[in-house]
Amino acid sequence: ALHNAGFAKPSNAPARNWYGDVPVGWGQGRRMTEMQAAIARVQLRKLDSIIARMRASHDRIEARVKQLGLVPRGRADATNPGDTGYYCIFYLPWHDLPEAVKITKGREIASALDAYQLHPWFMHDFEIHVYYNIPQLVEKWPMNNGCPWACTRNAFHAAYHYARGTLPYLDELFVTAIGINVPSQLTQEHEAKIVAVLDAVYERYIRQA
Repeated sequence: ALHNAGFAKPSNAPARNWYGDVPVGWGQGRRMTEMQAAIARVQLRKLDSIIARMRASHDRIEARVKQLGLVPRGRADATNPGDTGYYCIFYLPWHDLPEAVKITKGREIASALDAYQLHPWFMHDFEIHVYYNIPQLVEKWPMNNGCPWACTRNAFHAAYHYARGTLPYLDELFVTAIGINVPSQLTQEHEAKIVAVLDAVYERYIRQA
């Protein structure tokens, strides 16, 4: 899980350091040691139960999000989602505000949730998971031989760009969405604390906004 490593963040984005000071670069592969692979094989046998627990916790937390009047991310199959349930994403009700205000408020709420170790992400700042945050794509950085951008068969790319604004509907979702992690080993006490934090942040930063 090192695909974010070496990512060049915008200077005005909140500082996050997930990988310490290890100088690894974006997109570099890593091979497991024999010990790591042996542990992974055992863990894979537990995968179904791990996912089931995450989905159950996700559903209970999302239920509270709905009770607060917030809209969670739509899922194709709510009873058995195609994803693992690892992230609970919900949208902030500020569609009529200027974009700069949405970004400021989104970062403020993410910071408030982070103070309680919920590991939130304001989706606009979700590093290379967001297309316009990938400088290699937006600026069309070439490989050593100039490809893919300089390849004749890819000449059509000149008519396309990948900066923010390319996908306006998606861009709006990014600046109004917050996601929090849903670990696989949450107890009822853990879930109750997460819900209490969501309630407090909602009252202070969203309801009164």
